[in-house]
Amino acid sequence: MATGPVSSTKLHDLQQDWLSFKSTRDSSQSSDIGQSHRIINMDSSEPQQKLTGIVGDACRVAGASSPSELWGLIESQKDVGRNVPANRFNMDGFYQSTSQRQGSTNVKRDYFLDQDPGLFDAWFFCTSKKEAESMGPQQRLLLEVVYEGLEDAGITLDDIAGSKTSVFTGSFSLDYQRLIDLEQPASTSKYAVTGLSQTIVAGSALHLHPGIFVEMQQLGMLAADGRSKAYDVATDGYARGEGIVAIILKRVVDAEAHHDIVKSVIRAVGVNHDGSTQGITMPNEAAQESLMRETYRNVNISLDDTAYFEGHGTGKFSCFGSSH
Repeated sequence: MATGPVSSTKLHDLQQDWLSFKSTRDSSQSSDIGQSHRIINMDSSEPQQKLTGIVGDACRVAGASSPSELWGLIESQKDVGRNVPANRFNMDGFYQSTSQRQGSTNVKRDYFLDQDPGLFDAWFFCTSKKEAESMGPQQRLLLEVVYEGLEDAGITLDDIAGSKTSVFTGSFSLDYQRLIDLEQPASTSKYAVTGLSQTIVAGSALHLHPGIFVEMQQLGMLAADGRSKAYDVATDGYARGEGIVAIILKRVVDAEAHHDIVKSVIRAVGVNHDGSTQGITMPNEAAQESLMRETYRNVNISLDDTAYFEGHGTGKFSCFGSSH
């Protein structure tokens, strides 16, 4: 956690520490992928049926089309931001450096997927040309990435057809249930992610219209240079990015029974609300601290045992003290 500005030298040291930790951890893990293994050493007193494991993952993000490519991108520390591609929309018609004109934005740069979002293999997903054309690009890409996630988990369509697999997604999920014959609910408002026998969790974000840039700029949330500078004295807003991500979850006891590779274990999930704050962009520091402590306490883990922490750092300096 950061409580103030972090220098580039310090960030570099933190990155090197994490890379060293990962290298040591990876070298100590078994290379026998045919056997299930545990990344996290679980206390035998903890109810095993409540533990959820990640058995598959897939993604499309700016500069990477798979989790391994994403990790390579992080290791390279390469900035893959770029101007709005011509196949999206004409940003020049909305750009104004001072952003004084109504309906304009002072941002031209973003983090876009490398692939054309209009491409889709309709035949592979048994979808007619007419139906594919009526689907949104996010729906089509979600189908592809969810399939890749299942493939990574070693789950075939025959395996999953008719199974009690739940779907939680940031977009419409009925396509996945209908196409691969699933028989569990897909409403995120009624069911928790953890504790279910098998779950597909996915989310998507594509920038296909300039409206999001105009709206965010009106709130003063975007950095004019299109770069996020969280935890930095130079912070002046954040940069938006595209992404399609899917993970496949199983109860750990089920994954081990099927000899699945458990990539990671979700020990606990905690949610609360900021309540009354000074504004929509001002987090509640006390509520955040309370949530973290309660989540750790629920699984009897000490905060001192944390080896790696990834947090949401706001891009606005006015929110700095409350977003760490």
